[in-house]
Amino acid sequence: MQAGRRRLTTIAGAAVGVLVLLVGVLYFTGALQKWRDSNDLSSACKGAVDEDGVRAALGNDSVSAKDGTASGEGALTSCSMAAGSASMEVEARWSNRNREVATFLGRTSLATHAAEVAPLGSWPGVLTSDEGTVKASVTLQCRNRDGEGLAINSRMARPGDAVEGSAARTAFARATIGIAEKAADVFGCDYRPAGDVQRLPAAPSAAPVALSGATGTCVALKPLAPSAEEKGLPRAWETDASGKAPIEDCVLASPDGKRPGYRLSAYYGSYARSFADIPEVKSVLKDAEYRSESAPPVAHAQCPGSPERALYTVSEIVSGGGSPVKKPSRAFETDALTAFAKQSAKQHGCVAPTAP
Repeated sequence: MQAGRRRLTTIAGAAVGVLVLLVGVLYFTGALQKWRDSNDLSSACKGAVDEDGVRAALGNDSVSAKDGTASGEGALTSCSMAAGSASMEVEARWSNRNREVATFLGRTSLATHAAEVAPLGSWPGVLTSDEGTVKASVTLQCRNRDGEGLAINSRMARPGDAVEGSAARTAFARATIGIAEKAADVFGCDYRPAGDVQRLPAAPSAAPVALSGATGTCVALKPLAPSAEEKGLPRAWETDASGKAPIEDCVLASPDGKRPGYRLSAYYGSYARSFADIPEVKSVLKDAEYRSESAPPVAHAQCPGSPERALYTVSEIVSGGGSPVKKPSRAFETDALTAFAKQSAKQHGCVAPTAP
């Protein structure tokens, strides 16, 4: 009996020793940490993370993740991922509670310009990048929720990396779309899928075009190119006019293409409401309703499938203590906004825009 007990003790001790050795091997080879990271990533944001997409966007196979504390009315989940010095943050919420999305995308006033937005291919979303950070927002319209949408807002930082380049923007866009698709399954949103994001161009400001040769969001302003040139704005920052993006921009720029002069923007759905709720913008819109000559021109349009009116704005951009615009003209601003708004509204299936 004692010999049997000794054998069992020896076997048990050996098993424990092997287990300790195995754990030690896993620990020192990094396999255990990789398993933990993979498990955390797959369960982050209630299982809505596109794991392969996030790894590609962050440029690393070893990505750690942790859940955040989703806050505010309509918040569904939030999480953050990291790989070395690169990081990504994501939040999901119902679109009628996505009231801070304009500020999140860097739109805090009419007169300042952080970065122009670009469409996410054929998906109903936008992307913007500036100073090592790229942000995106996409809203899937849920056919089973009476006009409600599922909004995904994401942010990625890659210090020392060129997030304004095509490769980084494309990888980040794909990760954001992948998360939106998985979130739709998690939170029960029956949406209409779009095509794969093939390749997004670099930031529009990195590739200015002559306004006279515009083909995208600025194409409606081509007839105004001679007038724009007289005002010192012969160049344009534009993107593809997909008719799907909830925000569209056309920026008229200086001869060297580096300084923005006028920004014409279109906002749709919850993005229009979010921008209009910014205190300074709200004040301008109120002045516009009373036809104040001090307020820049604005326009609205009713669009299908949304209780929110689309909002169209034009504003002179002040940066570095000044503006490249020579002799600002309300008549030019009105003509430019009219052309831009008419084109954008038509592509989004909205009625003809009107002034307040």
